[in-house]
Amino acid sequence: GFVRFSAKAPDDGALAVRYSADRLGWPHIQPDSFFFQEGKAEIYETARYAIFHCVPGGDCILTGLADEERKALP
Repeated sequence: GFVRFSAKAPDDGALAVRYSADRLGWPHIQPDSFFFQEGKAEIYETARYAIFHCVPGGDCILTGLADEERKALP
């Protein structure tokens, strides 16, 4: 789960994830959108969580969505 915001890399084994902030200072992890095949919207209507693959250095790729029980959607 989320631990903290920091301007420097963690030295306690935590995973650093790059983020940007909007004009009000709210954090945004990129990408913040998910494209799916036309006609498949009903599959993703229950999505509540994003699934990211993160690499050292903080870059993340959105790889899927999950429902409220954190079960990956097909």
